[in-house]
Amino acid sequence: MIRFCTEILPAGSHCRQFALRGQRWCHAHAAPHRREQNADARQLIAMIPSMNLFAIAISLGNTVHELRTRVITPLHAQAIFDAATTRLEQLTEEARLIKERALAELSRAAAASANNPYRGNQLHRAPMK
Repeated sequence: MIRFCTEILPAGSHCRQFALRGQRWCHAHAAPHRREQNADARQLIAMIPSMNLFAIAISLGNTVHELRTRVITPLHAQAIFDAATTRLEQLTEEARLIKERALAELSRAAAASANNPYRGNQLHRAPMK
């Protein structure tokens, strides 16, 4: 019977390599530190959808540093970058919608105050002597 590696990659897919005889993992994932790296990357990718812009910037900086120092593999970094790109697109869209709502509310308020016959009856600040 042929068995495949049971490791789940950072992108969420299963490893498609053959498992070593008598083990659950392939040659690449037989070392515990490799499986730990996959788990760390999966955990970071799972946290990215709830991050704000600052947290994403910190995570991307750390990922680039780890990639340069060869702590993580390029495939791990690519999975993290893809998740961060998706989240940044969501944050950009949210910011655009908030800006549109604010401009619409501002224009409604300006139109309402222009049509108000009592707008000159408001309190005004006067300097004290």
